This record gives sequence, structure tokens and C-alpha cells, in this order.
Amino acid sequence: MRTPLAWHNLAQEKLRTSVAAAGVAFSLTLVFMQLGFLGSVANTATLVLDQLDFDIAIVSRGYRHLAEPDSFPRLRLYEAAAVPGVARATPFYVGIQTWRTELPGPSNGKRRPIMVLAFSPAEHPFRSGSDGRPKPTFPIRIAESDLIRLRQADTMLLDEQSHPSFAPRQPGQKAEVGERKMAIEGTFSLGTGFASDGTVLVSDDTFRTLLGGYPLERVALGLIKLDERSRGQTAAIVAQLRRTLAPGHGETPDLVARRDIDVLTRDELLERDTQYWTGQKSIGLVLGLGVVVALIVGVVVVYQVLSSDIVDHFKEYATLKALGYSNGYLVAVVVAQSLYLAAFGYVPSLAATLGLYGLTRSMAHLPIAMTWLRAVMVLGMASLMCIGAALLSVRKVTASDPASLF
Repeated sequence: MRTPLAWHNLAQEKLRTSVAAAGVAFSLTLVFMQLGFLGSVANTATLVLDQLDFDIAIVSRGYRHLAEPDSFPRLRLYEAAAVPGVARATPFYVGIQTWRTELPGPSNGKRRPIMVLAFSPAEHPFRSGSDGRPKPTFPIRIAESDLIRLRQADTMLLDEQSHPSFAPRQPGQKAEVGERKMAIEGTFSLGTGFASDGTVLVSDDTFRTLLGGYPLERVALGLIKLDERSRGQTAAIVAQLRRTLAPGHGETPDLVARRDIDVLTRDELLERDTQYWTGQKSIGLVLGLGVVVALIVGVVVVYQVLSSDIVDHFKEYATLKALGYSNGYLVAVVVAQSLYLAAFGYVPSLAATLGLYGLTRSMAHLPIAMTWLRAVMVLGMASLMCIGAALLSVRKVTASDPASLF
């Protein structure tokens, strides 16, 4: 039976092996956290859109993402409603206002931005969960009684997962949003994202007064719902809407003026928002670079440990070469040591990450969670990282002449 040389080399230097495993664990924990935050960016990019009940969306040509939607004339929705196959065309409004915190201590009186989502209480825009699509992580459930109360002026529903600094936050209390005192009529559960730390729902009439007489004829998002017979004809109806509402060519002033919107399928809009946050905003680039830096740290740690081990066992490796063992065998030994280090570091890093994910969810209300794909992917990264360090560290031994090592 062949001696497990790689295992014995690591077991002989327990302190060095422990330090190396700790370095690998630290590096992999950083990778897990960066990937987790990157995943939460993608999840929160469509957090609100996932809740809305629509098959096709109409957005302004200036639309960047939901928190910066620009606006377009509501007339486009009336025109869309006349297209065969469209069951309804619902306006949805999005704005950012300030919330005045009322908490004891130094934060009292401070203002922070909060996202305001508005709709007509008579046109419930949120999914019921029976549309066949996967359910959202935090489905918005609004009782009919809440919708009735939203018809009253200066009333709102508060996301109970908003940042704790949004206070007061209990139903029946009043809070200052913008320059108005608003009554909290109830709560719902959504979660925060990178665009806003909190969310409130209001009626379209309250939205108009809250934003200083905002014209409701300017819509942030048009939600197009198809009738049952047309569900399988989404692409054809999108094409018809584009021809009718947003022609791409033509010389008449009327056609030029109508190039103010885009017509997108549900998947296209979700992809657009996700791509904006992960591909165009700097946060996606920063988190991606964070993964690269963490892996480089891991390579350096493993390289230093394996190089030190090779130096300590230089004569032993030379003896093995003199006895006829090939360079391939020596490389295999060092690579095996590196894979042991990857395993020793991966297990504690996975355990630590699960705890950190839970802490992040409870404190920041971000939808961050471990997935099997991410766990396997990081395990693969750990293996490649350590193998790369092993190949770098073993070069001196494989390139040497055994006789010159004595």
C-alpha cells in the first residue's frame, strides 16, 4: 500500500496546516459573501416587479430601472387597452420621498429616502399567487380592508421589513413623509434592496398630493394583462403594441412623438432591471472584483504554505526523484496537499457563511441565502485556487536535477 505522503506532510506540521486552512477559510468566506451580495443585487433588482401582475409592460424610453422609471403619457395605456387580447392596462406610479424619523436619540428628526409605490385601490396590481408563476420570496398580501382604507387621503401601508430607522411604524400611528403627516393603516412584507431601505404603498390620489400635485397623466409603469385566450400569444401582441404605440420609423410628427415608450414582455423587463444593477451599476463590478481579490488572497496563502513545506522537504523530494519517481508524482503529492487544504478551509467557511447570511437577512432584510449552485461553485473555485497555488510552488522541484540537490 502506497504511503499517503501528502497527508503525512500536512499532519507533520499541524500549526502550519491550521494557519493555511484558516487562510483558505477566510478567503472562501469572502468569496461566499461577495457572491451572496451579488446574488441579492440580482434578487432585489426585481423585488417589486416580481410582485406585480402583468404579462407585458409599457415603460418610458428613459426608463433605467424601477426606482428611476421616468414617465410617459397615460394616453398610451388607453390606446393599449384597445388592442385585441389586452384585458386591462393598469397605471403604476413610483417615486422617492423622505421619511422623518421619530426615534429617541440622535437620529430623531433625521430624514432618509423611502420608495413610494402608488396605484388605484380599485385596480389591485399585485399577484394573487394563482397565475402559475413561481411565488415571490416575500409575497405582498393586501386585504380588501387595507385597500378600502387606502382610499382615504394621506394613508399608507408600510413595509414591515423596512429599515428599523423608519419610525414610528405601527398601524394606527402617523409618520411624516415629505412634508405631510401620513397615517399608517397597515403593513405588508416585501424587503429592502439597494435602491431603497424602505417602501410604502399609497393610493394614486395620495401620491399626487404627496409629490406636490404630481400629474397622474404621467405614468411610471404600464401593466398590461392579457385575457385568458391570448396568454399564448404574448409575442404577437407585443409586436402589435409596438406597431401601434411605439413605431420605430416614419417621418410624420405624430410618429416621432410616439417614440416615447418601449413595450417589453415580463421577462424582458425583469432582465433589463437585473442587467442594470449587475452589469451597469458599479456595485456589480465591485462585488465581482471582490471575488477575484479574495481568490488571489487564497492563492497567495496556499502558495506560501506549500512553498515553505517544499523547502523543508527539499532533500526528501530530491531523494524521490533519484529513486526514479517522476515529476508527475511529485506534482501529484503537492496537488493532493493543496486539495486537502481546500477541504479543510471549505467546511468552516461554509458554516461561517451560513451564519453570516442569516445575520444579514435579519439585520438588513436582504434576500440573501445559500444555494446549492453557489456552494458547489465555490467548492470548485477553492479546488482550482489551491491547485493553481500548488502548480506554482512545485515548479522549482520539478525543474531541478536530483544530483544538485544534495
